[in-house]
Amino acid sequence: MVKKITAIVALAVLFMFCASIQFVEPASAATSKGIKVDHGTKYFWSGQSGNMKMTWKTYKVTSNTRKVYQTFYVKINGKYLVSWHEIITLRKVSKNRIKIIDYTDSELGPGTTVTYKKTKLSTRKYYWYKFRPQMLKNLG
Repeated sequence: MVKKITAIVALAVLFMFCASIQFVEPASAATSKGIKVDHGTKYFWSGQSGNMKMTWKTYKVTSNTRKVYQTFYVKINGKYLVSWHEIITLRKVSKNRIKIIDYTDSELGPGTTVTYKKTKLSTRKYYWYKFRPQMLKNLG
């Protein structure tokens, strides 16, 4: 009788351990880039490359930092092929300034550029009210 109870307790502990691993694993995956706050796809026409699309994912890395991962595609023979990537980091560096780091792997781009914008907005408000509308407007 004691062996049966011990076996049942051992199985219950093993089950709880496995269940806790299942809950912890997605949380640790989310923290590697941050918490996803926005994503989307935009199709547009480029006078230089023709039909294109851009996909983006935006993450809240910290309360003062947002990262935007963009992938640009060119349509060739009916299929969209990856053309280049960009990673844009918005970081609040002072009460009235945001630092924008723009990295691109495009052969035509400068590599990495750093600019500062004067604003009292948080990175969250700056992303939604300034950066995102401008990003989508510039595509087409």
